[in-house]
Amino acid sequence: MISELRWLLPLSLTLACDGGAAPQSSKKPAEPAAAAQDSTAAAQTPNTETPAAPAAIQEEWLVWFDAGDGPQSRWYTTTEAGTTATAQRSALAVAQGEKLWHVRRSDAKAEVFACECFESEQDTACRKTGSVTTLGLEAAPMGGGPPVALETADTERIYGDVDALTLSMEGGVGARLMVATSDAGYYCGAHGSYGGGTHLHDVSTGERSAWPDVKLPVVMMKEAALSEDMLKDYKECWDEPKVTMDAFVRDHMDIVAVKMSLEAGMVRLRWHAEAEGPYVCTGDYAFHGYVETTLLPPASELGLAPPLSAGLQAALTDVGDATVVGWSKLEPTGTARDEALAWFRGLDETPWPLGRTQQVDAAATPQEDTKASRVLLAKGRKLTKAKDYAGADAALSQAIKLDPEAARPYAARCYARLLAEKLMPARTDCDKALTLHPGDRFAASVHYNLGQIALRGGDTAQARASYEASLKLRDNDTVRHALESLE
Repeated sequence: MISELRWLLPLSLTLACDGGAAPQSSKKPAEPAAAAQDSTAAAQTPNTETPAAPAAIQEEWLVWFDAGDGPQSRWYTTTEAGTTATAQRSALAVAQGEKLWHVRRSDAKAEVFACECFESEQDTACRKTGSVTTLGLEAAPMGGGPPVALETADTERIYGDVDALTLSMEGGVGARLMVATSDAGYYCGAHGSYGGGTHLHDVSTGERSAWPDVKLPVVMMKEAALSEDMLKDYKECWDEPKVTMDAFVRDHMDIVAVKMSLEAGMVRLRWHAEAEGPYVCTGDYAFHGYVETTLLPPASELGLAPPLSAGLQAALTDVGDATVVGWSKLEPTGTARDEALAWFRGLDETPWPLGRTQQVDAAATPQEDTKASRVLLAKGRKLTKAKDYAGADAALSQAIKLDPEAARPYAARCYARLLAEKLMPARTDCDKALTLHPGDRFAASVHYNLGQIALRGGDTAQARASYEASLKLRDNDTVRHALESLE
């Protein structure tokens, strides 16, 4: 559902409708020569006609977008005759004042190793399990010079398993870009890791800006709270059934991101709201909700308040539909404009790589049972995240049968059984995992889950002991908060 604001100013599309017309020359086409003498006479007569002056430029914009074929950028020029596309490239360009940048991918490679390698590379079980393409983004300035790093692709070793890495453009105004990234995998703890967020990058400074405190109208925040069962899940997880909608919106919800798109030339904004949640319920420590709007005054700090200029609106109308869009005002004049336009027309149009990558496994090991166990382990973790605890239990039990000396399937099944409230079997699995893997980071996560099991069973003293054991092995905010909550 798309929310509408009664005070949102309508944007006229009149200019957009007239904008495609190019200026018409007042000079008539030349007539064919009637005779040779007429031609000779014309050649001897000087041409006194004054060339028409070029139309004065009123405003210019760079609009970048993706309509399903990768990033595109168009240079739009507005004169008295209307708004027209001056140039277009299959690339992403942004501007601020007279400065321009070419935004492009800068991916890298990282090797993936078994968890045993994290504790000791001399461990007989230590082995390279695969590799993954890590995703990066940079902005190359017009005129040369080092590119500005926006998202840095990791090249360091990764221990565990990588399920997926993602990077996507969410929009932008001027030199500020919104970039969403996510990382899902298992990094040698007791359970999987799922994280991500939208970052606000300032290309002109090379710095990541703090997300502004956007305050949407209460009615829109309530709509977000109802989407994705956000409020319902919050109440159930925290066991706070009496939390009112107003209190939830006021005390627990924040706007953390927005995605910009185009629908028939009109800007659409999809706002992302979050409320804090524990890992046991959410996987990424947050509950999520969404609401859609048009441009609105509270978004002024992001450059998303109405009204748009007539030239920009005409340009957006010309683009039409796009899954993501952004724009920058162009301000170079004279020879600087000529140089900027020539630079833009020469941008490299190499297609962007996919915005999602997965781990590529190394060559199969001699023990096929071990490989099959890892596949089942990954399946079990995904089923746990999807809250299919019975399915996860079955997959992880098969993994244990194939490789009974592996610690990770036991730890993963312990976690799935914990969430399914099968406390005694969960404890047995976690205890078993501790006997198979002596690494501190792994053991710290297992002890934390043992604390969760004890707490759900009403044994506060045992929960405290397990949390303290976890913190001795590795300091962690989640475990520390769990311990403090017992006091």
